[in-house]
Amino acid sequence: MPADLVVARIAHIFGAIVWVGGMTFLVAVAVPYARSLPTEARIATVSALGRRFRPIGWSALVLLVGSGIYQMSRMGLLSWTFLTRTGYGRLLLVKLIVVSVILALVALHDFVLGPRLRRGLGSRTTMVALARTNMALTLAVPVIGVILAH
Repeated sequence: MPADLVVARIAHIFGAIVWVGGMTFLVAVAVPYARSLPTEARIATVSALGRRFRPIGWSALVLLVGSGIYQMSRMGLLSWTFLTRTGYGRLLLVKLIVVSVILALVALHDFVLGPRLRRGLGSRTTMVALARTNMALTLAVPVIGVILAH
């Protein structure tokens, strides 16, 4: 494998580790802990953790998307014909669609619903549903990636 593809693959895996690991920590550790706090402290804690993770998470997503597109381009996989007419391509297209949905949900969370909730205008139920959906999709992407790698 050419050196540039090795570097791109390592970057992609590193981005996945940071994104999936960070999201898993927030969902499995931080939020459950915060639920044990009084309302004001819970909101402050979750909000502070979210703000702290946001630049790290978005950087990981940019690294993932950039390294993924680079690999696809370099390997000649950015063809609509390839993505729609081969089994590998269709599964890759599913991964791309799921990643696009994740990006949209994260943007909705970070820039619309999160700020509304902090101002007392949003719905905690909506945020929880969004977070659970995003986590499920986040866990599905590496599974699809492993299937594609074999």
